[in-house]
Amino acid sequence: MGKNLKKQTEKVIAKADIPALLKIVNGLDAEVKKIVDKTIKTDLTDVKKKKALAEITKTVSIADGEVKTWLVGGIAEVYVEGMKNTDKVLHKFNIKTPAGKLTVSTLKSAELAPTLEAVNALISDAYLDFGSSMTGMIKSTDHIFNDVLKQQTRATITEGRLVGKSVREIAKEVSDNIGQKGFSVLIDRGGNKWTLPRYSEMLARTHLVRANNEATVNRSAEFGVDIMEVSDHGTTTPICIPYEGKKFSISGKSKDYPLLTNTPPFHPNCKHSLYPRPDLE
Repeated sequence: MGKNLKKQTEKVIAKADIPALLKIVNGLDAEVKKIVDKTIKTDLTDVKKKKALAEITKTVSIADGEVKTWLVGGIAEVYVEGMKNTDKVLHKFNIKTPAGKLTVSTLKSAELAPTLEAVNALISDAYLDFGSSMTGMIKSTDHIFNDVLKQQTRATITEGRLVGKSVREIAKEVSDNIGQKGFSVLIDRGGNKWTLPRYSEMLARTHLVRANNEATVNRSAEFGVDIMEVSDHGTTTPICIPYEGKKFSISGKSKDYPLLTNTPPFHPNCKHSLYPRPDLE
């Protein structure tokens, strides 16, 4: 079941169209690099720096809106797919769910108000993470400009007495560095640096897995199914090992299984999913 569940999760995530998100993020990344490259090739001043940052902030704001639109559609779509897949399992055990096709549009109906509330909470959480990454990009470019200002100032001071770098040389060094490493918008606890595109893909996959699993838990609980099983695909990740293949109780009332206190994803890019077990009630 574990491997099949993993494949099923991948299919669900595919519906959210992550490449569409990455197209937005890659476009933003390229546009910001272009603005930075153009700015640092001049004799930089605080006025020029502020003007460039204002342009970058405007560009980020536009992309931010596009990302939000993607999140609303992507997470809602994945949540609905999670509900559908849960219904399929429940039907196998003769547990009837409401007739009619589940779509993102039907989430707006009165009877699904609690579901819509859950989806909106998931979208808000994801948007906060993406918003932080956008802010991180602006801070990163600000640091770049400050560093260039310092280097250009040193070059001016040393000119005529020591060997000072020209504006062009400084610009080339910084541009090469950005080209090789990209804008590092996050350093995780392990000291790993993420560029905006890589970070965005990780965020998207992580939040989509969360939406899929939240849908499974909520839909199961709605129809009295209390036991969940975590998928098993031979993980070597320490944080996942205590959960993999184990069974848990949503309510904590089960005498046989512990309370489900932590739902996948257990870490960024986690692929674990939950599977309803009506047969163990």
